[in-house]
Amino acid sequence: KMNNNNNNSFNKTNSSIRWKLPFLNNNICSISSCHGIPLFVIKATAIASLGGVLFGYDTGIIEGALSQVSTEFSLSMEEQEWCVGILYLGGGFGAAVGGILCDSLGRKRTILITDAIFVCGAVLLSVASNYLQFMFGRVVIGFAISVSGIADVAYLHEMAPPKWRGSIVSVNEGCISLGFLVAFLFAALFDTTHGGWRYMFGTSGVLALLQFIMMITSMPESPVWLRQKGRIHEEELALRKIYGADNNANT
Repeated sequence: KMNNNNNNSFNKTNSSIRWKLPFLNNNICSISSCHGIPLFVIKATAIASLGGVLFGYDTGIIEGALSQVSTEFSLSMEEQEWCVGILYLGGGFGAAVGGILCDSLGRKRTILITDAIFVCGAVLLSVASNYLQFMFGRVVIGFAISVSGIADVAYLHEMAPPKWRGSIVSVNEGCISLGFLVAFLFAALFDTTHGGWRYMFGTSGVLALLQFIMMITSMPESPVWLRQKGRIHEEELALRKIYGADNNANT
């Protein structure tokens, strides 16, 4: 009786997985029963979670840079408060359109767009010559932070095997905290450097460029989004790449 129950459970699991990955043959280990996370999924998690690092870094770096910015532009207390708070104005705009961008353009493409916006914002901030230009740069960065927070999590959720989905999405949350830590370290590094605040904000652009390059060269689009758009062949190619079934898939 116990053997029958085990066989029934295995057949249900196998049927469920083969519905999701119909091109895999019987020699492929089902995703729910594999003991480890596919190597490509680990790679995708690390790359997509750079968005979390950017989230934390760009939110926290103002703490270390504000005193230098205030001296550079002779800011009043009220203007300093605006320097901090206006980030969330851009974040509000990003939250309003982030989901629309993800659904219409795809998760990967949206991440690439936010990386480009991060780079633009970092350049605006690091070369700012006056208070208004600096404020505009902060709005741009706030927009990128918000959209990135939506796109990165959606991408991770849809790339992860069901068994590991919660853990993988949580990596992004941990990377936000890591971003705060990196921000404080760079703030300490450039605290006594003349114009150090420009390097602090410029570092964000380097991180975004790094994610952009790795996303565009090695990461597929979300298979869930591809299926929603009816691009079944591209979905199968993405799943093969994610789960390493290229050499064992039926063609």
